[in-house]
Amino acid sequence: MADEGPSASADTASPTPKPPTRFTVAANSAAAISFDDPGDFDRATRGLIAQLNGGRVTWGRHLVFDVARHAFVAESEQAPPSVHPGLWRQARLNVNHGLFEVAEGVWQVRGYDLANITFVARFAVRRPATRSLGASTSRRPSTCGPTGPT
Repeated sequence: MADEGPSASADTASPTPKPPTRFTVAANSAAAISFDDPGDFDRATRGLIAQLNGGRVTWGRHLVFDVARHAFVAESEQAPPSVHPGLWRQARLNVNHGLFEVAEGVWQVRGYDLANITFVARFAVRRPATRSLGASTSRRPSTCGPTGPT
């Protein structure tokens, strides 16, 4: 069987993962991490305003990100033997997605990628200046506020 390596796509990957080795199980079960504070889960969901229906981000007809592909982490608080408990917990926190109000005038979009984006009311947003864009690129900042972008 040919080694598919890291460039193999998720669509061609085997649907059944290999079981963890005894070394992996031993290392993961020996992890000494305290998960007694449920506050992280409260903070991860606080301020939720809205979510994309179905959790699918598309660009035209192309699927960019699908939250449902990561929903399995919410099914169990206990990490499977193949996953480090700290990584499992972090994945469970990251599966929360949508538009959140963080504070008055501050919003975040989370959970549709590894990155978050933060919007601040009445804050000037400036495009980064790059030489590859040439001199014709507008350097005028745009502002966002209660009336929308200008």
